[in-house]
Amino acid sequence: MGNLETERNINSIHCWSPDYFANTFGFNQLDKGFIKELAGKRYLFRRISSSEEFQNVIDIQRKAWDWRDIDIAPTHILALMDDTGGGIFGAFDDRNELVAFVAGFGGGTDVLTHKPILISSMLAVGEKPLRSVGIGRELKLIQAFYAYRNGYTAMKWFYDPERGENASLNLAKLGARAEEFHIDKYGQMSSGLYGPVPT
Repeated sequence: MGNLETERNINSIHCWSPDYFANTFGFNQLDKGFIKELAGKRYLFRRISSSEEFQNVIDIQRKAWDWRDIDIAPTHILALMDDTGGGIFGAFDDRNELVAFVAGFGGGTDVLTHKPILISSMLAVGEKPLRSVGIGRELKLIQAFYAYRNGYTAMKWFYDPERGENASLNLAKLGARAEEFHIDKYGQMSSGLYGPVPT
């Protein structure tokens, strides 16, 4: 007679194996990441860890959010994310150029389960035409895969519900649950994304 808790753990590990993840979500698995075709183009999804690639992440922040340097997460902060159990994951086009990224820190405790959570702090797609092909959703799935394999069973992040595409991605496509609402969470930003309304 098997131990029910052990069986649950084995099933849980199996469900989040690279093969199972790839088959479930339509990726092809590679040694260092996953490939998926979106809108007729192939994208490679993998971890970002080099200082050169961190600079590309900084460039994507500028493109996506029109931020000044004072608001951009710098290289020395990006480099620490792996050390917390989080990390940075990128989507690369067929020229091996970074077109989008998702980043998060490990830390904190889920208020419902009292287990460690991953704080997903940034998601950005550089060029406007690519923002509607599904890259953001796929990056969040990749992030969830690696977070679970690092022992996290929950992720928490902030998004701006006043931006319709953010609400659609986070609530409709990812199935996230809204737990808190903060007015002017980030204060005055240098980006023109928010216009005169609070963040």
